[in-house]
Amino acid sequence: MLPHLLCTLEHGNPQSLRQNRVAGTPPHRYERTRRSELVTASATSCLPAAARLPVFVSRFAVRLATALENPVPLGGHMREIFRPLAVLVVLVVHCAHLIACSRGVETSVGATRQHAPYLVGIAATDTEELRRGLPEGAALLAGFYRAKTAPRDDLSGVRTELDRARNKVIDLRVAKSTFFALVELDGTVLRTDREPDLMSGKNLFAAFPALKSAMDGKLSVCHGNMTEASGVRGRPDGQLAMAVPVQLDGRIVGVYASGWSWSAYAYRLENALRSDIRSKLKNDNEKVPLVYVYIVVGKSVFGAPVSPEINAEAIRKQSTLEKTSGESVFSTAVEITGRDFGLSVQRAPTLGDDVAIAVLRSET
Repeated sequence: MLPHLLCTLEHGNPQSLRQNRVAGTPPHRYERTRRSELVTASATSCLPAAARLPVFVSRFAVRLATALENPVPLGGHMREIFRPLAVLVVLVVHCAHLIACSRGVETSVGATRQHAPYLVGIAATDTEELRRGLPEGAALLAGFYRAKTAPRDDLSGVRTELDRARNKVIDLRVAKSTFFALVELDGTVLRTDREPDLMSGKNLFAAFPALKSAMDGKLSVCHGNMTEASGVRGRPDGQLAMAVPVQLDGRIVGVYASGWSWSAYAYRLENALRSDIRSKLKNDNEKVPLVYVYIVVGKSVFGAPVSPEINAEAIRKQSTLEKTSGESVFSTAVEITGRDFGLSVQRAPTLGDDVAIAVLRSET
């Protein structure tokens, strides 16, 4: 009796089609159920064993319930025994699935609490490189103003000097900047090291008003939005910018500026995080989690050029800057398009007073 029942659960009841009309069940019901199971089996065949197990057991439960609806003649008392068993199997599988998902997102949240401070530390190192390197670069550019031809009349020479200054200063050579620029006293960009140079001829002070303080003889740092310095197309972007005065014989003759777009910098941090995660894997078979890094600037959130915008929207809805202060880390679990992520956010004061780094992670 038991082998016959198991065969019925696995392959279907061979008598059910003949009994369907007597039982009042549409004759196509069994075939439709079987086809749906075959589709499910095909769709889940590529999943890991841990993910396939709940699907398999759920399919077994459905098979059990179907067999009870169209059973082989086992007697009423047997149906009464197996019907609660089918319900119990479904409940157990559902609970196991919830527990597995809960543990997965807890792992993600815990990991992001470590990732956020790690990236804030990287940001501090990156900005310090520019703070140290820009004054040295400006000193090298000062000699260019001794030439008989004014820099505004020798833009190819400006480009050459920008490359020379960066190559001679180690901190600038390794800087993560997406642009270096020589700027006139009124804020007009003479030339940058970008190709094509969309920033040339634009006013840097209009996009970054706080950089005017470089005219007072000190390094200035701020963030703003200059379309020509964007690192992504088709969606908003912003930039961090730094500037120092170029001085010749005690007088300010120009401004040396640099910085990066937020989208490009998010991409830089994301790659750094992925490299760090891979370096800590115990073996080649261990799975790499799905991670994204975003820069929170005020009410705006910027991700790498290829990062989903829906992720940025999910972070924006959390109002993370209102939930962080100092070195505290805000962490929570979020669901994005049906997938569970761990989210952690920490302020990055070296990037700005209202700037934070957000990390999303999901176990695979």
